[in-house]
Amino acid sequence: MVMSLILSLILFGILIASAILTRKPENIQFISKLQSQNLIVKIKSLSNEMKNNNRIALFISHVDSKGQRLTISKRIRIIKLWIFSSIILAVVTILKNLIFNGFEIIFYTIGLFPLIFSMFTMIMILLNITNNSSDGATDNATGIACNLELLNYYNISENRLTNYNMWFLFTGAEECGTMGIRFFYNTLDNFDHEKSIIFNFESIANHVYLFPGIKGNHAKEIDFLLLNNNRNLKIRHYATERILGVHSDGAFLGDKGLQGFEFGEVEAHGYMHTRNDTIDKVDTNLLEKLCLVLTDTLKEHDSNFGK
Repeated sequence: MVMSLILSLILFGILIASAILTRKPENIQFISKLQSQNLIVKIKSLSNEMKNNNRIALFISHVDSKGQRLTISKRIRIIKLWIFSSIILAVVTILKNLIFNGFEIIFYTIGLFPLIFSMFTMIMILLNITNNSSDGATDNATGIACNLELLNYYNISENRLTNYNMWFLFTGAEECGTMGIRFFYNTLDNFDHEKSIIFNFESIANHVYLFPGIKGNHAKEIDFLLLNNNRNLKIRHYATERILGVHSDGAFLGDKGLQGFEFGEVEAHGYMHTRNDTIDKVDTNLLEKLCLVLTDTLKEHDSNFGK
């Protein structure tokens, strides 16, 4: 009885500590504090008299990658199992000690299974060490490729937008807790959350999923134009209420109230962060088509201002 209660408390303590630490990973420092840098390129709009000069189209990709023993899909399942088994174990322990005294053998039997699952998931999490075995072709090179292609396109003056300044951001330390985007956000100035729009490129190989953060009318129009593009590119909405996606730099900005879209791929979760994340997984024609759809969309959206 005492041992099961102690194990429950330890498990919950680790869970709570992990949650607290990962809320602000940039503050974690055990031996030394490492440095990372961002790169940002800013292109002005065509109109020098543009009203609301803080209206910005921001494109984001991250430049770091990592390998892990377990794929994203497996890690998600393990974490869910850890949380549920820990909760069940705590509930069983509390009920046995406070309410149902005299039925210890029943609760020992019931509590044995979540205890085994909790210990198993803890061991798997501890064994899931980070390494440099992944080439990062999908997670992160595809995003960098899209960001560079769009930067090259909008660097030509005649292609620039009239009603948006354009920023192209390459963040560091995304895999280590989105520390690059956190630093960028803390230094962000003159950025109107309601009028600006964000496009975050996460991991795209053979499919395009849109993680929408639709709030303003301009974001709704962009969403419509993306899904109804003339390039025969199939873009699917990912079913989530989270603004700007459920992970990566976009999720952090979405939690801060910014709006926009994240482009990613669910199928890539089966090999991201492993040695199988190689260039042969990527359909470069798909990336090219996505960039064309984005330029078409923004051109039409920009031309609709004032109508």
